Amino acid sequence: MKGKATGEFKLRITKALADQLFETLGELVPTELTADALANLVEPRPGVYLLYLRGDLVYVGKAASNLRARLGNHRRKLSGRSGIEPLDITFKCAYVDEDLDAAAPEKLLLKKYQTDGKIPWNNNGFGNKDQGRVRDQTMIKAGHFDIFFPINLDIQIELEKNDWVLGELLARIASVTPYTFRYEKEKDSDLAREVLSKTTLSVEPSTTVRRAIEAALAAMPAGWQATVLPNTLILYPESKPKIYKSALGWYRSTAAGSAEWTPHRMQVSKLKAQDEVDPDEGLTGGRGHPCCGD
Repeated sequence: MKGKATGEFKLRITKALADQLFETLGELVPTELTADALANLVEPRPGVYLLYLRGDLVYVGKAASNLRARLGNHRRKLSGRSGIEPLDITFKCAYVDEDLDAAAPEKLLLKKYQTDGKIPWNNNGFGNKDQGRVRDQTMIKAGHFDIFFPINLDIQIELEKNDWVLGELLARIASVTPYTFRYEKEKDSDLAREVLSKTTLSVEPSTTVRRAIEAALAAMPAGWQATVLPNTLILYPESKPKIYKSALGWYRSTAAGSAEWTPHRMQVSKLKAQDEVDPDEGLTGGRGHPCCGD
């Protein structure tokens, strides 16, 4: 009897992992991204998750160490955006063993789900964190998450008291605002030290980000600028109005003790959004604009 004496066997481990993860998540039912739902994730373990926007899959993600913390960060981020809120989002998730993390389970899942169409929030900036002062001046790229859902200045925040030293007030605003509020701190310059440590003011304890920033600027000397970027609110001394290409607008403190608003038409790069990889993910206007009210 004649035949082949040699053959080849390929162990398709990654396909098996992807199939099993896909099957596990497929058996789960999406639930609303609420604090109560996240409280049920009691184990601080790594995992993978799917986010749905009004029933449509929009994001495949991974938490490298703590699934509940990662999903909580997403919930907080979405609570500060225009055009969307956490209750629009449902999720599924599954814990994964730590040794599976090296196999990049979210990438395996992404390939599986992309066979049914594009996953819109992957690789468009949704998972990105604050990238620092230098990036403030770059144009946002077409298709970026922040174009569709910019920050909302009119969300309610609780300051808890009326009377503040300015530097303490800015720190409080930053701590209770669900998006990045970055500002010139006392350690950054003599000017900031002088203004932030010696200026006192009163603010309603239950207010909005907008009203709190307007009150802070009204108490500051002329030449400070609060710029509303699609994903970040920044406050720095600028001797002349500084035009950030992707800004929605900015407030400037005046010599008359007020905050003067200037709207700006956001400029968008024609390049497709391909943003820096978030290391914990493993993946990569003016008034009248939804960010700014009216």
